[in-house]
Amino acid sequence: MDYGFSDSTPFDTRTKELLGKAIPTLLRLLVHIEPSDPLEWVAEPNENPLTIHRRADFVVRNLKTGQFLQVELQSQASNDLLKRCVVYGTPYFFHFGIFPNQYVLHLGRDRANYDPIEYQDGWHSYRIEIIDLKELPAEDFIHTDVPEVVVLAILCASESSERLVEEILIRLRELVLDTERLADYISILDTLGGLRDLNQIIKDKANHMALHFDKTKTFLFNDGKVEGLLEGKQLGKAEGIREGEDKKLVELVHEMYTEGDLTLAKIAKICHITEDRVREILNLP
Repeated sequence: MDYGFSDSTPFDTRTKELLGKAIPTLLRLLVHIEPSDPLEWVAEPNENPLTIHRRADFVVRNLKTGQFLQVELQSQASNDLLKRCVVYGTPYFFHFGIFPNQYVLHLGRDRANYDPIEYQDGWHSYRIEIIDLKELPAEDFIHTDVPEVVVLAILCASESSERLVEEILIRLRELVLDTERLADYISILDTLGGLRDLNQIIKDKANHMALHFDKTKTFLFNDGKVEGLLEGKQLGKAEGIREGEDKKLVELVHEMYTEGDLTLAKIAKICHITEDRVREILNLP
């Protein structure tokens, strides 16, 4: 499935890869699906003869009820979201005869001010539901057994940011025994923490707990495949760098640069690379 994010931000690619594993648990947690109801991923419908450019982020089907459940990720409120969701849902209606129940997961710190969220006239009725993560208690996320959901607690409501980070790290250490995978989740936590200005707290707490916090240990880098990149840097050979370069990192840098809202320095900070490296990937002087 193409996880194209129509309202792209620097966090979209990383967050959506994370949520791919979290969505079934999130849906049970947020929309009160029965624990016994089986869920399955739904492949993107063949859009022909429809002409539709944009696609839904995540769609699963409740096999017990037959209902499609769609989750859209947004870090900023958008006034055209209702129209986009109609477009996202049309292929499913065309092929399956049913529109998905559409939930918008708002990740940003600003108000989830989406207007309109409903369309109604004498013939039709259509609505989407907005779920604002910062209004949900972090404890519900931390107490799950899914590390990808636990990490998302960093975006939820808590009385103390320091305590929240500490509880997330403790829970991750309980769930993830492999040190390299633990580093993956802490790096993801660091990325999401940027949406709440919690990066320094995360770093301090991880260091205090003697947790391995290697920012290169993330799904931006395939396990074991970053070695060529690092070796190329150490040797100062451009050829070594290119051979070891991770495709997802290149795509992410180009995606952020194309948006035009970020400086090269900001892109470098988000991707945990140098500004010179960003210039090299973009072929800039």
